[in-house]
Amino acid sequence: MNALPPQRRAYALDALRGFAILTMLLSGLIPWGPLPGWMYHAQVPPPDHVFNPDIPGITWVDLVFPFFIFSMGVAFPFALTRRLQKGETKTGLILSIFKRFIMLVFFAIVLEHFRPFVLGARDAGLPEWGWLQASLEDNGSLFIRIIAAFLEKWKWGVSLLGAVIIFFLWCRFPKNISRRTILTCKISAFIVLILALIGLSLHGYPQPVIDMEVFTPFRSGIILMVLASLQLVGSLIWFFTRENYLARLSWLGIFLGARLSVMANDNWVSTVWNHTEIPFLADLNLPDWFAWVSDFAWLGRMEYLKYIFIIIPGTIVGDMLLRWMQKSGEKEKPSWSTKRVCSQIILMIAFIVVALTGYYARWTVATPIALFLMSGAGWFLFANPQNSTERLLRNLFKWATYWLILGAILEPFEGGIKKDPNTFSYYFMTTALAIHLLIAFTLIIDVLKKQRWLQLLIDNGQNPMLAYMGSGNILQPILQITFLWEFFEWVVPEQYPWLGALRGFVYTFLIALIVQFFTRRKYFLRT
Repeated sequence: MNALPPQRRAYALDALRGFAILTMLLSGLIPWGPLPGWMYHAQVPPPDHVFNPDIPGITWVDLVFPFFIFSMGVAFPFALTRRLQKGETKTGLILSIFKRFIMLVFFAIVLEHFRPFVLGARDAGLPEWGWLQASLEDNGSLFIRIIAAFLEKWKWGVSLLGAVIIFFLWCRFPKNISRRTILTCKISAFIVLILALIGLSLHGYPQPVIDMEVFTPFRSGIILMVLASLQLVGSLIWFFTRENYLARLSWLGIFLGARLSVMANDNWVSTVWNHTEIPFLADLNLPDWFAWVSDFAWLGRMEYLKYIFIIIPGTIVGDMLLRWMQKSGEKEKPSWSTKRVCSQIILMIAFIVVALTGYYARWTVATPIALFLMSGAGWFLFANPQNSTERLLRNLFKWATYWLILGAILEPFEGGIKKDPNTFSYYFMTTALAIHLLIAFTLIIDVLKKQRWLQLLIDNGQNPMLAYMGSGNILQPILQITFLWEFFEWVVPEQYPWLGALRGFVYTFLIALIVQFFTRRKYFLRT
């Protein structure tokens, strides 16, 4: 009997996720200064970078987070369908969704406690060590001064230790590693984590992000907390509407109504939306260190669910990709010429360039006209698909066109498209642009068969949490401890902002190589 053909892999989705996470890191490494405004969030313009919610427009920096959220929504059908196919019960699947939510919240809390800026890593060492540092610095010996310099780097060492702890706690090891070894690593990492948090709590955090200077669940990474809330609600919505697109899209109407009522303020919807305390427990006047019992804000806020307008379209695209993946992986005879495919790729990238340029420059009439004309051109470029991949791409383009038109129509509403505060046009326009980039990557990987062009993005997209942790807790601590950070700052001084941007590209590339190293060896940071 002939073996079944291998199932397709959605490498284009991995590439999109990798692109999103790496550009997210890059956006945080761009130096503040007199660079052009399109190098920063549109609402935080140079040179002062003071937040101004009245400035409309978007830049490439405003795309990275919605692109990542979209790719997360696309992945829901893959992960949950796979569990159902393996025989997991519906009850078990729902419990696993809640379990993953808790694990991601725990990950966000633990990682934040080891973040360099939380530890105040750019300052001097622990206050209790001040006398030791002073005595060492007064000593004329070069060796003693080197010791003093290393003491000032202690917080970077703690950040790196946190990365090691987190890696072993959440790592999915290669299959050739024994279960006993894996269990030993995880138990050891958990013990070290408890001891490290106790030690840090006893000494206090020099620069706490809130008033409490000890370990607290209220100290967590906002990005990861948003992802955790979206993972929980988005997964549940997909699960209960997995066979009914209309029911799933109806949730957009529910959240639309809630969002409009919240914007109106002083009504029961806004009260429920913003409420985070359990009334009878809040009245007990519990001590600060026990406040997490009565105030569940540390678990998430309803405000985080505003990105559900991106998640739900993502799940629809995920269903389309899943059906395509489940079909035969045998080679298909393409009907589109290479020239036509290249034109499609150029058009997909042009959508992003035109939308960003037009709305940032506030060409509010010419931009939607150009986007609509480009959509018409794409309608002809994707016409007459003859195989499953081409039909997938045409269907994806149809959905991208719908969200693009909706985003363009809503753009004048709420004072123009903005990331902060989020506008409806921002959700739908970035969703459309994410689909366009997904189409472009699919054309490169699955039609032109040029996967190697995007392999670095694919490897990082398969290990996004490691990439997210890589900047603040891996690469930068290593550079700080080895004093290479000072060398780079000397080579690229602050008065040359474009060189600083180039340095950001170099750092991002180094992080990408680190992640690729672990991905190739099947070490994945899973939450």
